[in-house]
Amino acid sequence: MRILGIDPGSLKSAIVEWDGQAVTSAREDYNTALLPWIAQEASFNLCAIESPTGWTRAGHAMTNEVMETIRTVGAFRYVVEERKRVADLITPPTIRAFLCGSARANDKDVKKMLVARYADDLKFWGITNTHYRAALAVAITADAIYWGSK
Repeated sequence: MRILGIDPGSLKSAIVEWDGQAVTSAREDYNTALLPWIAQEASFNLCAIESPTGWTRAGHAMTNEVMETIRTVGAFRYVVEERKRVADLITPPTIRAFLCGSARANDKDVKKMLVARYADDLKFWGITNTHYRAALAVAITADAIYWGSK
């Protein structure tokens, strides 16, 4: 099983390929480059995308950047579903609840958990910034939801 975990952005997004135990690749690029790659080249069973659901309630203003990110999420879903694969949206509270034990956890708590669990592997895997960590958190959570991994 291969999961693409995506942390979407308005111009650039991060994608982590997770095989259930390790990151097999990580990339951050412009969405205009990632969409054709997903549509034609990426090898995966499931695509998990961080959902923008609830962002405005969580303190994000409804800006042009947020609207563009929402459009990007739709574009990712479209290219995945065109390949007859599952594209699932995973909300930030779901990610935080799984990884940290509380939906009220924050991004720093998620980072601490990832470092505690995978400290020796993060740099080796290329997980070097917040965007990559968020994509990894999405992939690990999807793995747990779909295949019961811990």
